[in-house]
Amino acid sequence: MPDKADQLGQKLIKLLEENLDGPSSPREFLAEVKGLLDDGAAINTQDSAGRSLPWYAVCVWFSREEEHEKFLQYFLRNKEMAISARDNSGMTALMEAASLGRSAAVELLLPLLGRGAVNDKDNDGITALMYTMYMKHPVPQGRISKGQGIYSNIAQGLLTAGAEPNAKDKQGRTALIHAALCGAT
Repeated sequence: MPDKADQLGQKLIKLLEENLDGPSSPREFLAEVKGLLDDGAAINTQDSAGRSLPWYAVCVWFSREEEHEKFLQYFLRNKEMAISARDNSGMTALMEAASLGRSAAVELLLPLLGRGAVNDKDNDGITALMYTMYMKHPVPQGRISKGQGIYSNIAQGLLTAGAEPNAKDKQGRTALIHAALCGAT
């Protein structure tokens, strides 16, 4: 039988899962999350698909970016949290944040991860940079500069943090090839 911390961790995952499309009351939602964490919820809890608390924290939608950033700052403050935990497909919270265009989440996660984590690959060999290019990628002709949209800002942040632009997935494709396949060039 799971102990109290594990039960609270599962309750927290359920709460986050129920609010992926956005909490009806961000203030109440944040208070409930804080309460569960303060009560000792197991912070490295994963669901049956291997998705971790940081993965869910990145995915919760807030109508205002500032609310999401405050939520993540509170949530990720615990140094013991397994920020680079992988789900069953090998995805990390950073990869998920990049694929969803959550720039605040990417900015908050990067300093918490080791330098090599920016080049972690999922089970298909896809990196956070590739997810950024593959999912939205408003980066004309493979050039990245300020003002080209949220995904180019994420790509720039990942590159600055040491993302390897020439890394290849299991099919031999780089981030630029992912972008080209999706019509970004």
